[in-house]
Amino acid sequence: MAIRRMVLHVVGRERPIALQPEIDGVEHLEFFLARIREVSSSPVHEFADLSPTKALIEKIARNEVDFAAGAFELARRFSEAHDGSSSDGAFFVVELGCGDPATAFFCLIKYDYRSVVELAHDGERNILREIVQAFVREKRAIQKCCTVRVTNGDAEAAVSAVDRMGNAPDLTRYFAVYLDVTRHRDQEELSTKLSEALRKTFIACSNDVPNLNLGDAVGIAKGILQRREQVDEDAVLEAVRIAVGNPEDESVRSEIDKKATRALRTANLEGLTFRPDDKFFRTRPRRKLKTQEDVTIDYPGELEGKAVFKEHRAEGGWTFTIITDGELAKDETISSKAR
Repeated sequence: MAIRRMVLHVVGRERPIALQPEIDGVEHLEFFLARIREVSSSPVHEFADLSPTKALIEKIARNEVDFAAGAFELARRFSEAHDGSSSDGAFFVVELGCGDPATAFFCLIKYDYRSVVELAHDGERNILREIVQAFVREKRAIQKCCTVRVTNGDAEAAVSAVDRMGNAPDLTRYFAVYLDVTRHRDQEELSTKLSEALRKTFIACSNDVPNLNLGDAVGIAKGILQRREQVDEDAVLEAVRIAVGNPEDESVRSEIDKKATRALRTANLEGLTFRPDDKFFRTRPRRKLKTQEDVTIDYPGELEGKAVFKEHRAEGGWTFTIITDGELAKDETISSKAR
């Protein structure tokens, strides 16, 4: 991933903006790439078919509109969309290239700029010098960001967008209107995906953590996440580590983190911040046990210790006890082929 082109405008509700040229020979590329990576996340929103922002990005990508002119129009529309509570900031339009020459990524970033004081040297004297527009290395400094993949001049409908002022993963109304996007993955879907990601993580970790009880581990992780106002990738990694007993071996911890991150990426939850729905915290994975005698028991994980009990016998093996308050819902034979 590399930055191809970049334009910067200062935006704000009371600030008229002027056409700015491309930043020539962008320095400190790793600084800006790192900021983009920090806020990049799996897409939760989609462009409307006739989104003006999507259409303009496509024209820039096809060179139908000059990059600087297109970036100015994107910044002008954003500045006009500012509501009264918005602070001034820097609006970056960045085009990134990757290994595929037919594919580009366009990032629109609203970045805080601050007045800072630096220590400088003037001959034999130390002096303090004010820098009026400074960009700091903080994730919170990025107010808003959206990333769009464009292939052969066509922008994908899926949009990776974050908004510091929104109730993650939702966007503030004016940013959603500016992009002309709607949310296409609801809280229930995200919660279901997170449950599955945790389940797959602990299955993958069973070789790293001997005698790991899948149901208990998921329950512990969900209990930790329930105490969080918002759940993000760092919170999930922390909950997974605690649920597997916080191994002291750094290599084991690193391997567990990799498996959890991989599971989140597979579930399209990478980089997302959201509050799972209540059902997520109440449910545990279904358990399916099979004995040496070819007896199979399948039950909801949350019934373990309430209606399903298992006890390890001193002489070896297990005793299972199932308690039901009503008649059996099903009692039938199955064919040998089904077994």
